Amino acid sequence: MLLSRFRIISKLRPAVVLADAHRGDWVLCQVTSKPYGDARAITLKNENFSQGSLRVESFVRPGKLFTGSSSLIVQEIGQLKTELTQRIIAAVIDILQPPTEDAAANPKRVVFTVGTTTVADAERELIVRTLEHASNNKAEAARQLGIDVKTIYNKLKAYNIEA
Repeated sequence: MLLSRFRIISKLRPAVVLADAHRGDWVLCQVTSKPYGDARAITLKNENFSQGSLRVESFVRPGKLFTGSSSLIVQEIGQLKTELTQRIIAAVIDILQPPTEDAAANPKRVVFTVGTTTVADAERELIVRTLEHASNNKAEAARQLGIDVKTIYNKLKAYNIEA
C-alpha cells in the first residue's frame, strides 16, 4: 500500500492509497499529524515503512475516506509494511460493517499489540473509548476509569483529545 502526497488547493497532504477506483480515481485515507480524538486513528511511524518515511509521527484515520483523481497525486512518499496495511484495511472494514444488535450490550474490547503499543498510546485509546461509551460525559468517563474529573480534563489536554 502506498503513502502518497496529494494536492488540495495549494497544500500538499499525505494520504494512504487504498484502492484503484478506476477511470483515474483512487480511494484514499486521510493521514494527519494529530489524531483529533479519533479512537480509530492508527499511529504511523517511520518503522511502519518498508520504503520511505514521514518527517513527523502521523495518524492514519480510517474513518476519513475519500476519492481523488490521479492528477492530484503528486508524489509517492513510501511503501507501508504489510502489517500496518492489514490494520488499516481491517479498520476500514470494521467501520463499514453494520452494527450488531448486541453492540451496546457488549462494548468492544480495547486490544493492543505487544511491542508496538506504548503506555501513552494505550492510555489515550482507553480514555477515548471510555468517553465514547459514556456518550462524551467526562464525569461519567472519569468514574468508569476510576480517576478524578480534573485528571480526565488534564489527560484530554495532554493527548489533544477533543471531546
